Amino acid sequence: MSEAKTSVRVVLGTMTLGPAIGNAHMTGEHCDLPAWCQTPPDVALQQLQALASCAHARVASGPEAGKVLLDTASIYQNWACEETLGKIFAEHPDLRAQFSVHSKVNSAFKPHKNLSKASVLHQVAGSLQRLGLACLDVLYLHSPDIET
Repeated sequence: MSEAKTSVRVVLGTMTLGPAIGNAHMTGEHCDLPAWCQTPPDVALQQLQALASCAHARVASGPEAGKVLLDTASIYQNWACEETLGKIFAEHPDLRAQFSVHSKVNSAFKPHKNLSKASVLHQVAGSLQRLGLACLDVLYLHSPDIET
């Protein structure tokens, strides 16, 4: 009996990348999170470089072939994650070219608090600005919105 080959895609989740500043995006209040919730920019750069140098982390086929998948969201570290990634990519464009950047929009964000076209465009514009990108490779709806 032959073994079936499986394919696993590695995705770097960036929820803890950048300084931890709590849930200010929801409450407006600063909240310090424990150190394990924070990845300083220099460590984040090392992690990105290590993953980019790992052949097994690269997508084998399809439109993202040869790229490493990177998952982020504006909600992560209250926008600090995307800002940190944007600074790293600006300083290391060769590193940026090795990643397929995925981000998210959320129905809980002000000013719209839904996933209307205006809300999605507003949130994407913010993510693109923080990341320093012209476009995202993949955009996820981070939470449901059955009203819109």
